[in-house]
Amino acid sequence: MIDSFVADDANKQVMSEILAKHSKLKSEEILQLVEQTFEASRKQNREAVRDLSSRFSKEVAEKIRVEIRERMLPKPQEMKIVQLVEILKNKKVLFYTGAGISIASGVHSMDQLQETLGIEMSEKVDGLLKKATANPQGVIDSWEEFTKAAFEKPATPAHQSLGRLAQKLKSQIFTENVDHLQERAGVKSVHLTGPWLKENVQPEWLKDIDAVVTVGLSYDDRGFLGWYKENNPNGKIIAINLSQPSYLGNEDFMLKGDCQKVVPELEKEFAEKE
Repeated sequence: MIDSFVADDANKQVMSEILAKHSKLKSEEILQLVEQTFEASRKQNREAVRDLSSRFSKEVAEKIRVEIRERMLPKPQEMKIVQLVEILKNKKVLFYTGAGISIASGVHSMDQLQETLGIEMSEKVDGLLKKATANPQGVIDSWEEFTKAAFEKPATPAHQSLGRLAQKLKSQIFTENVDHLQERAGVKSVHLTGPWLKENVQPEWLKDIDAVVTVGLSYDDRGFLGWYKENNPNGKIIAINLSQPSYLGNEDFMLKGDCQKVVPELEKEFAEKE
C-alpha cells in the first residue's frame, strides 16, 4: 500500500498535510522530509526510511501510518445485520475467518505473536535472535504458550454461532488461523495454505460463490480473496471487522463491529427470519 502511495507525486501534498497535523515541524522541514521519504521509498531503501521515521516518536509515527492508510483505502458500502441476513437467505456464501475471531479466547494474532517473540522483519538483527540468545527458555515458553492456546482454548461465541450458521446454510468455513477453535465448536474448517489453495480451489468453483463473508480478517495473507476476485469479478466481499480491512474494494461491503457481538446477533436474526 505504501509503495502505491509514494508512486504518485500528488500524495506528497497529502503526506505534507498529515505531517503538519501530527508533528511540530516547520513547513520547510516537512517539505524536505517528504521529498526524502518519497525518494528513499521509491528506491526501496528501508534503512533510510527507518532513519527518517525515527525523527518522530513511535506514537506519532503510528498515527502518520494509520492516516496514510485510511486516506488510501477504498470506500466500501456500509452494511447492517438485517441486510446480511437477506444475503445469507438468498445467496451462496463462503465464510472466511482470521485472527480477530480467536483473540477473545486468548489466542495471539500474528502481530501479537511477533511482538511477544521479538520478531521484526524490517530490522537488520531480528529481536527473536537476540531473545533466543539471551533467554532461550523464555522464547520456548512463549511459543509453547501460543501452541497450547491454539489447540486447547475454548471456542468463542462467534465460533459457535458461525459454526451453526454454516451448518444451516451448508456453507464452508475457510480460515487463515492455525488454531482449532472452530473445530472445538463442532464444525470443521479448511485451514488455507498457499499450496492447498492452488491445488484445490478451482476457478469454476469460485464463480459459484456470490459472496465471501470475512470475520476478524484484517489481511488477505493467503491471497485467497485476490484469487476469488480474479475469477469472479462480480463476487462481493463482506467484512465483519472492527476496522476496514485493506482487501475491500468500493464494490464490497463493511459490517463494522466486534465479531463476538455481531456474529451471535446475526445468527439470532437469521433464525427469526427462517
